[in-house]
Amino acid sequence: MDQSKRPFWLSPWTVLILCTAMSLISYGTRQSFGIFLVPISLDIAGGRVEPFSFAVAMQTFVIGLSVPFIAALADRWLGPVKVLVMGGALYALGMYLL
Repeated sequence: MDQSKRPFWLSPWTVLILCTAMSLISYGTRQSFGIFLVPISLDIAGGRVEPFSFAVAMQTFVIGLSVPFIAALADRWLGPVKVLVMGGALYALGMYLL
């Protein structure tokens, strides 16, 4: 494909900027739990930090374990767009339930 006829959203810089923004948002959400650990624990667990911190640890563990399987789904069967949409929906649901 000729560089001049490529749509704007397929530009390498656009893809790089959007992927960086997605990473910042998702990692920022997950990594900010440490800041809010004590206030959230006081609110939902009566001051005990363990249940909430265990839930966050399990979330990180499950994400790490599922990466190879999700990559296989994206590469072989469903394609990246369907996997991204399903992953985003499941991630949002998990954040809501947490």
